[in-house]
Amino acid sequence: MKPALRLSLVFAFAAGALFSGLPEAADASVPRASSSSFLPETDPGDGPNARRSRFRVGVTFGGTNLAGVSFELRRGGWAAETSIGSFSLRDVSLAVTAKRYFSGRTFQPYVGAGLWGIGASTEEGRGAALISRFPVGLDWKFVRQHSVGVEVSLNRALWVDRADPTDTDPPSTTLIPIPSLYYRYGATP
Repeated sequence: MKPALRLSLVFAFAAGALFSGLPEAADASVPRASSSSFLPETDPGDGPNARRSRFRVGVTFGGTNLAGVSFELRRGGWAAETSIGSFSLRDVSLAVTAKRYFSGRTFQPYVGAGLWGIGASTEEGRGAALISRFPVGLDWKFVRQHSVGVEVSLNRALWVDRADPTDTDPPSTTLIPIPSLYYRYGATP
């Protein structure tokens, strides 16, 4: 099995497990995290509603696109994000990322892992790429439902289909950091 397909299957399984039947707070049969645990059991910023899902929508500048729209579904300290955008009008970029937010009410650091696909059409032909991404960021909730944030993502090419058919070089294995800024608006449904 090709590495890109294997990574896609692992990511799809992890994203499905993320939102399928997380234990409710009242379930006493599930062991709870202690206060010394690195990963908190719930998101303290949400108080008693930590297990409720929240949907956020926003705009992103930098990162997987020059300008784009992002959609995020959060449940407790976990989130699944989809971002779509473009660097120019001749390409389209789609990124899907799983994130883990850590404790904090106003400022919430996070880490994540995901896939980023991009396709472009130029005078030389069409090209596409599949890239793994590992973002680290800080989300600042400055007003009740409004947040801004900064993120730096380490990216590595998994598969590249270049516009030039004579260019058969394999993708670079170098991790490339790419920063981004975003604004998000969202509420608890």
